Amino acid sequence: MSGLALRSATLADLDAIIAMESTGFAAHHQESPDVYARRIEAFPEGSLIAERDACIAGCFFSEVWQLTGSVPDESHFQLGHDIRARHRPRQGRTLYVSSMTLAPAFRGRQLGQPFFAACLDRVTRSLCGLEEIVLLVNESWRGARQIYVATGFEEISRLPGFFGPTEPNAEDGIVMRRPISRS
Repeated sequence: MSGLALRSATLADLDAIIAMESTGFAAHHQESPDVYARRIEAFPEGSLIAERDACIAGCFFSEVWQLTGSVPDESHFQLGHDIRARHRPRQGRTLYVSSMTLAPAFRGRQLGQPFFAACLDRVTRSLCGLEEIVLLVNESWRGARQIYVATGFEEISRLPGFFGPTEPNAEDGIVMRRPISRS
């Protein structure tokens, strides 16, 4: 994976995670340290760190949902949601990618797609009951959308004005899905 090594995130990584979050997302799109701490504690297998030469290069977070409909409800994606409210690693069939970012020093080096693919592979191999992966992306995050499309994701719905609903230039959220193929 382009010289990056994956490992489970720990609470000791929170400062680095928040630093990446602050440079990767607008202030009103950032999660708090408490949200990440709950994700790490509830689902260490889905909370991953990429390292290169003892430097944290990226982070990836996910959770497992037991969906009742074909498209997740907008409330599932709310910023600051508690993973423990929906995370069902034994019963769930849908992996939700809640966050992925690279540290600034590792951006623009063609690492995003291999990092993302390696994280998906690691998490989906550890949970054999998964059938699909979903994520939400801001319509203006073109680089992220290119990574997701290159990894087999397709748009399934839009959430009008989801990003910045109280702002005059709120942007749509795009819900994307990819089935999991077992070979």
